[in-house]
Amino acid sequence: AGLDEDVAYVTFAGSTGVMGTGYCRFVDAETMQAAAYPAVSAQEGSKELYLPTIIYKSGWSTEIGFVSISNLKFKAEIVFNNGATSMIILQPYGHQKIVVSESMVVSYNGASYLLGELPPTTAATVKFSFMFSSPQDVVVGAVLYRDEGRMGAAVLSTVSDVELIVPYLVSDEYWWSSLAFYNPGGNLRTSTGDCLMKMSSYGQNEMRLIEGDFESSELGPLEAIAIVADEFPPGTCGLKVENECGVVGLEFVGKSGAVGCFAVSNQGRKSGVFARVQIVDKNIWSGIVLLNPGSESAEVVLVAYDDNGHYQGEERHHIEPFTQLVGLPEDLFQTDISQATSIRYVADQELVGLVLNNQNYDIDDALRLQSNDSLKSQLDILPALLIESTGSIY
Repeated sequence: AGLDEDVAYVTFAGSTGVMGTGYCRFVDAETMQAAAYPAVSAQEGSKELYLPTIIYKSGWSTEIGFVSISNLKFKAEIVFNNGATSMIILQPYGHQKIVVSESMVVSYNGASYLLGELPPTTAATVKFSFMFSSPQDVVVGAVLYRDEGRMGAAVLSTVSDVELIVPYLVSDEYWWSSLAFYNPGGNLRTSTGDCLMKMSSYGQNEMRLIEGDFESSELGPLEAIAIVADEFPPGTCGLKVENECGVVGLEFVGKSGAVGCFAVSNQGRKSGVFARVQIVDKNIWSGIVLLNPGSESAEVVLVAYDDNGHYQGEERHHIEPFTQLVGLPEDLFQTDISQATSIRYVADQELVGLVLNNQNYDIDDALRLQSNDSLKSQLDILPALLIESTGSIY
């Protein structure tokens, strides 16, 4: 739905029974680029948010948005992993957006930490504090990355995990993917809190331990790293990332002129929904992925629906351990589901999934500009979503 420009955020609250799920999708009116991220429910004790990667050079910007779900005014301190800090105030049930700039991440508030210029920052932790007693639920947040022609969005993590599952990796002549991991624990001044990460590669019908530098990688306190998919063995389609102390992660997937991103988690589920599916033609399509990260085979049933909730068809699939079910939705059903706009799944094992939506368009037609006729794309990625049964989503 289109919203008035003064609307900062929307809350959906259910009364009884199953409530549902949702997502937010941006489209830049000038560049026609798109980004999407899932609606989220409040987490108890969400007094910190983690930003696994920050991009603010070479034409890129990082925008962070916060929504307060507290009836108290409170302070948010953004602690960059080079020691710089920035402060904002959130009003009760308020919204605040900041754009991370180079000047913001080279100033340090507080006691002397480094002499001279601070090193570049690559990640951040946002900490929230109250003058009085704080409520259990505090804040939700999202991040938007953009340059002149591309953008991607993701929900900010409220927890770090000792195991992360990457459901999809790609590296070929047309597509690429890269990963960012951040260790928000430890102490920057004392250099305590090193975190050893071990990565296992999901391939075809087996789990192969990655050899060389990426069999294990050590993240220091507040350290972040970036890894591109072509550094993994050929045939790698996903990853399990085990670590000692809890890390957060983000994945970017892109091609020429378009990029999407999503937060990496360990939230395997036996049921969920691909909330946005488009089945049109070779220029407007969706691709869905379900990864079975466990050691037992999975049986999964996909059920397709249109915008009005009308049943369009269903199909059963078998997924071997450590492998993916991946493809265009219409190719995963034997019946015609061309009117489907969402797909639910139910499985006997926990699965991790996502949907990638692509739309090619002629930018001249879209913007009525007298320029070249190069083909551009909109690209957005959404993880498979859990249907919330209680509470509110934002």
